[in-house]
Amino acid sequence: MLDEPSRQPTLCSFPPNFSISWSTRFHRSNLPIWLGWLEGRKHVIRASKDGWLSVATIRRCDAKRPQCSQCIKSKRVCAGYQREMIFVEAVVVGTRSTPKKPSPASTVFRPETIKALSTSRCKAPKQLPTLCNDTSISTNSGHASNGIPMDNDTFCQAQFRKQLLSAYISSYIPEFVLGTSNGKPWLMSLPEVSSPTKALEVSTAALCTARLAFISGNDSLAAESRILYGSGLKELQHALWDESQMYRDETLAACMNLAFYELTECPGKSRYGYLNHHSGLATLVQLRGPGAFMSGLAHDVFSLFRVQAILSALREHRTTYLSSSEWIQSPWSINAKSPIDQLVDFFAEAPGLYLAADQLKILGFPTVLEASLDLIDRCWDLDDHLQQFFEDFAAKIPGPLYTPTLAKGLVAVDDKDLPKLFPVAFQFSNLQISGVTMWYWITSLLLWSGLFALYREVGEVMAGMTPDSPCPCLSCGQKAGSCSIKARLINLRQLGEQRRDYLTLAWNVCQSFEYSTQDCMLGLGPASMAAPLSIVLEQVKSHPDRDREVAWIKAALDIVRKRGMKYLGYQ
Repeated sequence: MLDEPSRQPTLCSFPPNFSISWSTRFHRSNLPIWLGWLEGRKHVIRASKDGWLSVATIRRCDAKRPQCSQCIKSKRVCAGYQREMIFVEAVVVGTRSTPKKPSPASTVFRPETIKALSTSRCKAPKQLPTLCNDTSISTNSGHASNGIPMDNDTFCQAQFRKQLLSAYISSYIPEFVLGTSNGKPWLMSLPEVSSPTKALEVSTAALCTARLAFISGNDSLAAESRILYGSGLKELQHALWDESQMYRDETLAACMNLAFYELTECPGKSRYGYLNHHSGLATLVQLRGPGAFMSGLAHDVFSLFRVQAILSALREHRTTYLSSSEWIQSPWSINAKSPIDQLVDFFAEAPGLYLAADQLKILGFPTVLEASLDLIDRCWDLDDHLQQFFEDFAAKIPGPLYTPTLAKGLVAVDDKDLPKLFPVAFQFSNLQISGVTMWYWITSLLLWSGLFALYREVGEVMAGMTPDSPCPCLSCGQKAGSCSIKARLINLRQLGEQRRDYLTLAWNVCQSFEYSTQDCMLGLGPASMAAPLSIVLEQVKSHPDRDREVAWIKAALDIVRKRGMKYLGYQ
């Protein structure tokens, strides 16, 4: 049975102000339209070069400009040569199409959107702007707009940009964080950009529109964000090809916008989009050099990128250039480091330690024994500095860092016949204190678990060793501590019960989950839990007797995903 013929609009002529790229006009997706034009061209009124008045009166026009001779001779006002865009119906045989339902007219802030924002436990923003009420705006790509002007000349207006950013920040960053100056989120630097590039403009619009669509549940707005995301990719590619724009701070911020869009929206339903963005961003940062991130927008973007890059290196057990002294010091030559930046300096050493531990597997005895002792010394040195940093940080905070309270049980995976896994939750004074404390726990968790594994490896060699025992290296023949390796083994620092029970740090992170996912934390709070919980999950799931804890952490990560980090839902 033949497919039913479908009717497609055929584009006959374009007005002078209608712009469409060659690749878009003849794209594969537009092929039925152009086939329809070929099939139905005999039914189309031919476009004439004559002036409109001459055509209407069936007079020959000599096409002189600005007015034709016929109009001048008859003393008439020439109507000009402009053509309107005409759509006619043409039958396309052999194709099947389902007529699309018209998109509901909507604006960026409908009443239900404002209601969704105002029901937060925190104080609602003082003013929620109505960005655009015109639902009849069309785009040069053929997509209907739902309240967002897609034309670059209209969209890039500063007033609209400020309103859109204001709406995004008000819905993502808690109000009590907006007043902080030290360690502020990088998104708060975007409104300060006076003349953004097209890449930054469109990528910011994609990110903001996606957030507003998520809050309001507006599918049309979500579709607009995907269109903007595609345009942002194109504009970023042009910026990277242009030597005058490649190293601009705005191009760097556009890269971060698109990477963050992949984290929150994951349009490709996989993690490859984010990983590709991150890889490109890492290359751009390295090409710019450490001296290009001392202040301004570049510094704020770099602060976030550094954490993402270290997490990526940790996942792959490889070193990163960000752990070198030049990259640790130069970006903060002007601005003093915040506590979280100082803590990231310690965290940056973790990927190198894991790589060194992996390399122990290919070493033979006694080389592996000496390398293990060297790695243990590195871990102890880093741990001593980390503990001193955290003691100094805690001393500057008035009162306790956190307060234990009864947990509300947001993660409902506990068996009714068994006691709750985490009956107590930790409440912090603010997100900065909770962030520093949790990343201290995470860094210590990685260090202590690594030390525990190293001590377990050398424990067999140390078992039953006395000063009169032969040297374990079996090559020097020394006794009574004359060999350096034997002396290091005998004087090896005790690990201690606290560091042996390193999973306590993982439970501390889990008990901080309720604080960060409160309604008043908006989007920033849940997003801050994604990386800590993921690291805790990797540490806990290697223990076969921790199935309940693994299920709890996975359920908590699913809550974070539903709160806007869709990246967590894909492998």
